Amino acid sequence: MATKPKTSAAPTVSAADAEYVKLMGKSAQSAEEAPKSCFPTLAQMGANIASNLADLFYDHGPNDKGIGIQLGHSLLRVALGFLLAFLVAQPLGFLIGMSPLFREALDPFIQVLRPISPLAWMPLALYTIKDSAACLGQMTLTKAQAETLGKLFDLSDEAMAWLQIVPYKGSLPTAVPTDPLIYRWYEIVNVYGTTINELIHEEFGDGIMSAIDFSTDITREPDPNGDRVDVVLSGKFLPYKTY
Repeated sequence: MATKPKTSAAPTVSAADAEYVKLMGKSAQSAEEAPKSCFPTLAQMGANIASNLADLFYDHGPNDKGIGIQLGHSLLRVALGFLLAFLVAQPLGFLIGMSPLFREALDPFIQVLRPISPLAWMPLALYTIKDSAACLGQMTLTKAQAETLGKLFDLSDEAMAWLQIVPYKGSLPTAVPTDPLIYRWYEIVNVYGTTINELIHEEFGDGIMSAIDFSTDITREPDPNGDRVDVVLSGKFLPYKTY
């Protein structure tokens, strides 16, 4: 009695293999044609590497070039970056370090471009109005500056008008600050204020440090025992006059 021959089950393609086929730009294979795995074997990878190394500099169009050409382009871009750093970045860094005028002029742009993390809108404020204190209600903006800020943050006309009014200086709600970080500044002045006062008078004479003709810079200083906050306060010295 004849029996029907057994048919082997058709191999199936996993979801990961199907995605790999699509990624490689090939059409979906039928169950009968599909291999057990679409991922290349070690032998296939070795053969592919050998074929690529056989002709390092072939050029079959903009999207099909040899490894040698691609590596050369990559090294050229790296060399160009180092050359630009040498010709532009280093002299500019020396200029900013030696000239307070250039430092103050370029500092807002540097603050925007470097990856620091204050509030998200502060770098934009540094770029447009050069001082983020104005965004916190402690400085007066011109009409053009207020309108620019209004467009960036979709402010109402009333809010833009308030930005142009001379504010009441001082943002702390109490004489002794309750915010832990701001309190540290209060503590610094209490502990070191008299010492700073004496050192300034010894160096400059009788006078004050301006908080109007003033700039500040806050940077992160890496330290193996925990990163440190590096704060530079720069204010013009104003001597007392006798009449």
